[in-house]
Amino acid sequence: MFTFLACIGCGGPEALEEVPIAEWACMHATEGELIDVSTARLEATEIEIGRVSHRVNVHPQQPGFLGFTLEEDVELVLLTDDPSAVTAIWTVVGRTEIEVIELEPSCADIDLFEVDLALEAGEYTLEVGPTRQANVWISVGWP
Repeated sequence: MFTFLACIGCGGPEALEEVPIAEWACMHATEGELIDVSTARLEATEIEIGRVSHRVNVHPQQPGFLGFTLEEDVELVLLTDDPSAVTAIWTVVGRTEIEVIELEPSCADIDLFEVDLALEAGEYTLEVGPTRQANVWISVGWP
């Protein structure tokens, strides 16, 4: 598999992080490795955190799960191309529903949605779907 990275102002990963998240999302919303959600929350498919694109296969009639672990408290932004794709985030304490809003500024040729997350160190699981789309674009990274 080939990965294409557009570097504005180049200078390594730090330069990529300096690109505003909305601009980055508009450039990368059609990319990503295809992954499947897990139907069991405790066996959630692990995703990478950062400015990483994921194309996620979603079940049409039941939720699926994606997991990630944070080593420290952090503020993240969850991005998706389907406002009904990610409905909740799970922690060891329980389930919290989330509501996405339209990404500002918006992209010229695709509608994207976001939710800001202030999370403590620990394990998290995203509840994904069910949704009408066969797969959705998701990224969880730094604002």
